[in-house]
Amino acid sequence: MNVASIPGWSAKDGDEIICIAELKLGLIGMSCAVPGFSTMMTNIFRMSAYKTRSAQELTQTWLWRELYHRGAAMEMYLEELPRAFHGKSFTEAALICFKLRVMMLAVEMKHTDENGNTRMIVDVAPKADCTIIYGTRAFIVCSSSDDSKRVKYYCSVCYPDVDRLTEIQLKRMKKCRHFMQEIVVNDIAAESQVSFGKEKHTSTIIRLAEGDTRYPLLLSEPEPTDSVSLAQSEPLIEESLSQFDATGMFYFVPPRPIEEAVLNLDSLRERRLAFRRQNTIKNGNFQLNEKPKFIGAKHPVHFQDHVIVCLHADTSSPTIGLRNFVMPLRASSFHRHELPTIIFVTDLDYIKNEWDMISTFPDIYILNGSPSNPYNLQLICIQDSRQCVIMSTLDRENQDTYLVDKSSVLCTLNIRQIEMKSAGFASVMNLTGQNTFDINTNQTMFLLQNKIRTITTLTIDSNVQYVEQGDTDEVELEFFLTTPFASGAAFADSVLDCILSCAYYNDNAVNLLRNILTGGVDIQLEEILAEGGGFTQCETFDILKKRNRARVALLEIRELIPDIDIRTKPVTFSVLFCETIQRFQMIVMGIYRLLDVLVRNDPSNNPNKIPGGHKRIVICYPPHGYHMDPSDM
Repeated sequence: MNVASIPGWSAKDGDEIICIAELKLGLIGMSCAVPGFSTMMTNIFRMSAYKTRSAQELTQTWLWRELYHRGAAMEMYLEELPRAFHGKSFTEAALICFKLRVMMLAVEMKHTDENGNTRMIVDVAPKADCTIIYGTRAFIVCSSSDDSKRVKYYCSVCYPDVDRLTEIQLKRMKKCRHFMQEIVVNDIAAESQVSFGKEKHTSTIIRLAEGDTRYPLLLSEPEPTDSVSLAQSEPLIEESLSQFDATGMFYFVPPRPIEEAVLNLDSLRERRLAFRRQNTIKNGNFQLNEKPKFIGAKHPVHFQDHVIVCLHADTSSPTIGLRNFVMPLRASSFHRHELPTIIFVTDLDYIKNEWDMISTFPDIYILNGSPSNPYNLQLICIQDSRQCVIMSTLDRENQDTYLVDKSSVLCTLNIRQIEMKSAGFASVMNLTGQNTFDINTNQTMFLLQNKIRTITTLTIDSNVQYVEQGDTDEVELEFFLTTPFASGAAFADSVLDCILSCAYYNDNAVNLLRNILTGGVDIQLEEILAEGGGFTQCETFDILKKRNRARVALLEIRELIPDIDIRTKPVTFSVLFCETIQRFQMIVMGIYRLLDVLVRNDPSNNPNKIPGGHKRIVICYPPHGYHMDPSDM
C-alpha cells in the first residue's frame, strides 16, 4: 500500500512515513551507478559525534580510519538562510557556506504550481536561475550544530570578505545587531528586498583561496562536461517520447511477459564455450577474436558493464519491492546509453510475484537458477560486471545469528573464488568501466586489479567479519567503521535506523534523500502508485522537462582538474570544491580514495605492509586543506 492511500494522510500537514525497505533498496540501487554512494549517504544521515583534532586538521598525518571517521561523523542540519543570502544564486550561496566551513547540498523553498497551489519543495543543486529568497532553508552538512549556526548568523556587513575569515572569527560568529534588525522585518518587506539584495550584497568578497586564479569565480555559462557529480544534468538530447513513462521521471517500455525476460541457458553455455575456444594470450596481451553469432538467440548472450543481483529466495519468501532497487537505475536524468543492463539471478517462481512492478523498465533480464552456483554467475560474465549485489530473503527465521546471513556470505565468498580463478582470463574493469591492461604488470598485481565489485546486504552487523576475511582486526569495531562498509562493499539494515532520527529533527530529510535517489518526489507518480497502478507511456513533451534535474555521479579528479599532475602547488579539497562548483556547477560531496594511498600516508603504518589493488574508501567532506591525489575519484 502506498503512503498516499492511508486515510487522513496529508503531506501538507507534515505527515511523513518512512519505508526502510524502500530506502534500503534505493540506496543499494544507486550504489550500482555510483560505488560507495550508500556509505556516503548513510554516514551523512547518521547521528554521531567526533572530536576534532586541530593538529590533524592542519596536516596530512591522518590515520586513515580516523579520517574516515571524521567524515562519517558529519551530520545534516536545516537552517534558514539570512538576509545576506537573499538574491544570490545557489552557486554563490554554496560558496559562501563552504567558506564558513559547512557544505550546502540543497534548499527548501516555496513553489507555486500552474494551479496556484503553493507548497514547500526540496531542490537539490538547483539550476543557475534559482535565487535565494526570504524563507529559504538550506540543507547543511557539517560536524556540529555550532557550525551550522554560522550560516544562520552570517552577516555580509560584519564579514564582507568571507574568504579571509580566521578560525577565531568562525568560532565566535554570533548574532549581531543586523541580525536582530532582520527579525522584525515582516514577510512583505523581506520579499521586496530580494531584488534590492542583489545589489546590496554583491559587496561580499569570495576568492579561490588556493585555487587557480586563471578561471573567474563564477562563469556566465557552465563549461560542458561528460558527466556530473551532485549537480544539474548536462543538456539531454531529444529522445523518443515512447521511451519515458507518463511522469517523465523514468525510462519506459511496454509491459513484457516474464518469459521474454528469461535468459536461455543453452545460448549462454554455447557462448561461454565459444568464448573460451577463441581466447588467445599472446605476449601477455588479452585478445579476443571476432565474436561468434548465435542463431536463434532472442536475448543478449554477452554482457559487459552490467549489474547482477544475486537474490536468494524461494516461493515462500516475501516480496521485497524490487521496483525500488530498479528506479534509481532507470531515472530519466541519465542518457539512454548510461543505463546498465540488470540481471536478476534467482528463483523464477519467486520473481513472478514482483514482475508486474518492474516489467516496464528496459533491459532487465532473469537467470532462473541459484546465485550460489558459481557457474550461473560465470555464464553472465560476472568478471565484466559493473556491480554485483548479494541479497537474501532466506534464513531470516534462523535463531542462530551467525547463520542468518549464511546465504549472502557464502555467495560473496564464491564470487571471491571466481575472481581468483578468472584473473588470468577476464578483462580488467576499473571504476570508470574502461578496459585497462598493462603488459608489464605482474600476475600478482593483475590478480589484485581484477576485482569484482560487490555489495553484500546483511541482517546482523557482526557477520561483516565473514564478508572480507582478510580484515581480522575489525571484529570488535562498530559496523560503520569496518573496511567493507567504508569501501561500500557491505550494507546492513541497522545503518538505516539513523534516518529515523534525522527525519525527526529535519522534517524534509527523507524528501531530500528521495530527491537524490530518483530526482524528486513527483505528485503524479505518488497518485499513480496510491491507486495501485503501474507506469504508463509518456504522452506530452512538456513532461520531459523533468529529465533536466540533479543526479549523482562518480568522476575521476582529472576530469575536474585536468592539470592536477603539473600544478606546482598541492591541490587541496578546498581548491577542488571551489573550482568544480564555479566551473561545472557541481557539488563535490567527498572523495573515493584508494586504500593503499591512505595507508601510505599513515605515519604509523609499516611501509612493507601497504596493501594493493583497487579497494577504495569513502571520505565524506574531507578537511579543507587535505591534499588530493591524482588517483582520487
